[in-house]
Amino acid sequence: MALEKFKALSEQDLLEFTDDSIKYLSGASVPFLSKYRERFSDSLLIVPCRTLIIDLLQVALRSTTRSSNLESFKTALAAYGEVPDVLSAIIYGRRQETAKYLTQSVFR
Repeated sequence: MALEKFKALSEQDLLEFTDDSIKYLSGASVPFLSKYRERFSDSLLIVPCRTLIIDLLQVALRSTTRSSNLESFKTALAAYGEVPDVLSAIIYGRRQETAKYLTQSVFR
């Protein structure tokens, strides 16, 4: 259900939602419900979508290295279903930033 909602969002919305999910991982307070209620048209899907983004970020960190290409990452995502190409590219591109936030949270 969350993947279907991602397919309906614009590229800019996907980028913003992914960035906010990364900020959420870093411990920042992000007003997901008030910020995304209109874009999602169903506030019940916001938290499952955020959880899916976090899961996909974890897959990116576990299954890729600095030298990995986008296609190998897309293969790793196959277990989650048909992830939109735009979302795959956004998450793939945010691997290092996500690793930084997660490392900082471990050493706090």
